[in-house]
Amino acid sequence: MDIREKNIILTQAEIILDHSKSLQNKAYIEYKNQGLIGYFLIIRQINSLITKYNKLVPRINSLLIEESIKEELNEINKVEEDSKQIREKKIFSDTETPIVNLIFGCSTIKTYLSVTSSISEESIDKLTSITKELNSIKKEIQINIYQNLMEAKTEFERGCFLGSALICGKVIRTCIDQISGKDINEKIETLRKYGLIMDKDGGDKIMKANHYGRNLLSHDLSIFPTSSESVTYLGESIKIATIFSRYNKLKDNKDNSE
Repeated sequence: MDIREKNIILTQAEIILDHSKSLQNKAYIEYKNQGLIGYFLIIRQINSLITKYNKLVPRINSLLIEESIKEELNEINKVEEDSKQIREKKIFSDTETPIVNLIFGCSTIKTYLSVTSSISEESIDKLTSITKELNSIKKEIQINIYQNLMEAKTEFERGCFLGSALICGKVIRTCIDQISGKDINEKIETLRKYGLIMDKDGGDKIMKANHYGRNLLSHDLSIFPTSSESVTYLGESIKIATIFSRYNKLKDNKDNSE
């Protein structure tokens, strides 16, 4: 599920939660002040919130399945406008039940989704672009590299920026290690010979990515990447995975021709 969609659901859940809390103890007060008419108005407000909440339930359950979370939200039954039950005061306890369920359900949704609020809008824009790029190269790169990149993306979406960056570092190291050359300079020169790096800037980016993946995150315990840094690492790891895949194909073609 796209982060923007998660944020939309989170906002809707927060609105329902706020209104549910405001109505939590109003039913009995309205009944005392205005009789059945006031009580029915409260019931209708509660049922309106239940309708909105029930529309969120299948979307959240799909997300939970997608992220392998063994939880499931249930839809909430509306409160029946039964004047006999109201007169017998049996409905008051029943009225609290859907309110409590609304508060519990919306609080659960907030727990699942609130982490996305720590991701900047700029990072979300970058992630949208990166997701499209990753989908476009799925058939081009090795399946194990693709799976690791998808895991890095998932960790980022959960707000686990360090975990995402560490996976990206693993991908970068694995790809660079398999390029011919004794050191990073020779590996960059190899990529130039195959036409995969056309200018100095490309070589500098490979050098920087190698330094990041091999030295920084794996050996410096003081480094905790921000959402912006983490999504940048994800983008760089996808670019290097693509270069590595093309390098392998060109190398295989050259070996076969010889």
